[in-house]
Amino acid sequence: MNRFYFFVSIVLSVIFSEAYAYAATSAPEDASSAHFARASAPWKMPDSIFRNYVLPDTSVGEPRDNWRPLFREKFLPLVKNCKTPTEAAEVLNREIWDILGVRYSPLRDRPDQSPFHSMRIGKASCTGLSILLIDACRAVGVPARFVGCRWKNKPGNHSWVEIWDDGEWKHLGAGDGGAANKTWFDVDAAQADPNDPRFSIYAACAEPTGLTFWASWKLNGATNIPALNVTERYLRLAEILPPGTVRVSFDLRSRAGARLARKIIVFDAECGKELARGNTHDNRFDLNDHLSFTFPEKTKLRIAEADSPQKTIAEFVVSKKDEVFVLRLP
Repeated sequence: MNRFYFFVSIVLSVIFSEAYAYAATSAPEDASSAHFARASAPWKMPDSIFRNYVLPDTSVGEPRDNWRPLFREKFLPLVKNCKTPTEAAEVLNREIWDILGVRYSPLRDRPDQSPFHSMRIGKASCTGLSILLIDACRAVGVPARFVGCRWKNKPGNHSWVEIWDDGEWKHLGAGDGGAANKTWFDVDAAQADPNDPRFSIYAACAEPTGLTFWASWKLNGATNIPALNVTERYLRLAEILPPGTVRVSFDLRSRAGARLARKIIVFDAECGKELARGNTHDNRFDLNDHLSFTFPEKTKLRIAEADSPQKTIAEFVVSKKDEVFVLRLP
């Protein structure tokens, strides 16, 4: 009889311990997974960095999902050989989109989708992609935070990710797959104004700072999310153009208005010399992500597809300010 009760007690102990473990990992507020990720990572971080940028399970007030167990299982093998947070974040930004089946799309349901919402519909805005990349980073112990602004130099806004590495913050465009601190929006971010809240760049955090995050996707932008004004860091990215030159961008569209990914050539319309060539972006890329070059002011440009260089799509004269030329196929 004693053996029987001993056996029952062991079985019940196992059942209850497994139930407790399941409940702990499935509870969004549970911190054990975050502590495990921190302890498993080969890099170290201060407690304040952990509390603000690894421990939180949301970034900008999106609905809570229990993403840590799934993301830890999927993404720890990807970064097992990474020695720094930067290396791990770059690997994640290249790999997770195919694994999760999520792509950029302006046709997402809402900007601040939760991770599982974006995975369910397979598409997200720059805001949703940033939330996903931040959560993937936090799941493997990479401190990451949400950053965003309204553009000062052109219509629209953008969201992206910063990761902490040995005392330094670096930025990544979620879904871009590029290297840290080398993004298509560096030039635009350098136009921000640290003294104008409408056009400052803010990073979201967990602990109160005296500032709140300005959410461009909300009607009035107001939130109760603590934030830091990080504009000054991006002013150092300003591109110094030679005098008399202008940054020119191209957006190629079909007759119906869809963005097209095609190789185009830019010629000097006066002498016929080729000035530049590159690939335009389709709807898989952020709406503000364009093929860009630098040309002298007042240059008359002729644009053609690389497959049909003699067939002109359009001709433009470069103005004295940055400009996006919208090209439409005939």
